[in-house]
Amino acid sequence: MKREFKNYIFDLYATLIRIHTNQKMPKLWQRTADLMAFYGPVYKPMEMKKKYRELIRRQEESITLSAGTKWPEADVGDVFREMLLDPPRMNRYAGAGDPKSWDEERMREWVRVFSYTFRVNSRIVFSLYSDTIDTLKALRSRGKRVFLLSNAQEVFTVPEMQVLGLYDLFDDIFISSIHRIRKPELLFMDRLLQKHDLLREESVMIGNDMESDIMMAAKCGVSGIHVNTDHYSEKDLRSGLSKAREHAAGTGAVFSSVENLHEIL
Repeated sequence: MKREFKNYIFDLYATLIRIHTNQKMPKLWQRTADLMAFYGPVYKPMEMKKKYRELIRRQEESITLSAGTKWPEADVGDVFREMLLDPPRMNRYAGAGDPKSWDEERMREWVRVFSYTFRVNSRIVFSLYSDTIDTLKALRSRGKRVFLLSNAQEVFTVPEMQVLGLYDLFDDIFISSIHRIRKPELLFMDRLLQKHDLLREESVMIGNDMESDIMMAAKCGVSGIHVNTDHYSEKDLRSGLSKAREHAAGTGAVFSSVENLHEIL
C-alpha cells in the first residue's frame, strides 16, 4: 500500500535539477581571472585556482574545529570576497576602484556577480528533470509541506533555483553553505526538523545519494525515497536500502528505488 507523508524533504542536484559541472577546465579559471582583472584584482588563472582551493580548505578546517563536525561546508561567497580584497596585483586602470574601498552593499553585489559567473562558466549540463515542477506543485496542492535540504552554495543555488522557477515552491530552503555543515551530518537534517516541528514518522527524504540522503535520513528516523539518477546497480541498491532499514527500525520507514520522480509520489 502506498505510504502517505505530510512532509517531503528534497535534495536538489541530481534529484530535481540535472547538472554537471567541471571546475578543472583551464578556460574556467582563465575567464574568471580575465573578468576579475577588468574590474581590478589581477590573478593568473592558476594563481586563482590555487587560492580558491586554499581558502576553501582553510574554511573547512576552521569549521571542523569550531563545530566538531566531519562534514564542514565552506562558503564560496566568502572565498570570492577574500579574493577580491587580497589579490596578488591590481589593475590600476580599472574603473571599479580598489575593492577595499567598496561599501558592504557594493561588495555583496560584486561577490554575487563573480560567484555566479564562475558557476555559469563551470556548467556543462543544467536543466530541470521533466517532472520536477509538476511533482512539487502536486504535493503542495494536496496540502503537503515541501522542504529543500541541499549540499550547495547559496551564491550558486539561489539564482539557479530562481532561473528555473523552483525558488517559491518550498516551505523552507536549507542550504549547507549557510549552515556551514553538509549532509550526511545528522545535525543538518535535525535543524530542519526542529525548526518546523516536523514529526519524523510523518516525513520523508527524497534524494539520489544513498549515503548523504537515504542513510542520513534513516539515522534521523526519517523515511527515504531513493531517486536512482546515479544508476546504482540492483546489488548496490539492495545493500544500501537494507542498511538504511537497519537504522530506521521502529520508525515505519519505507524505501523505494525509482528514476522517475513523478511516479513515486
